[in-house]
Amino acid sequence: MFELVLVLILIAFFFLALAICTLMTCRNDWVFKVRTEVLNKRGYEVYSTLPSYETMFRTFWVWDVNKFLPKSDRKGATNG
Repeated sequence: MFELVLVLILIAFFFLALAICTLMTCRNDWVFKVRTEVLNKRGYEVYSTLPSYETMFRTFWVWDVNKFLPKSDRKGATNG
C-alpha cells in the first residue's frame, strides 16, 4: 500500500513539473514575440525602455507588455 501511495505522489509531482515546464516554455515564447514586436513596430527607443529579457520572463504574472513600458510610451493593448 505504501508503494502505491509513493508511486501516485511521484506521478503527481511529475505532471506538476511537466505543467510548469510547459507554462515556462509558453512564457519564453511570449517574451521573445513581444520584445521582437516592440522593436519592429515601435522602434529602438521604446524597445530600450523594456526591462531585461530575464526580468520579463521571471515576472510571469504580467502578460501585458504595456505594464513593462513607461507611461509615456504606452499605446493600445499589445498582449502578444
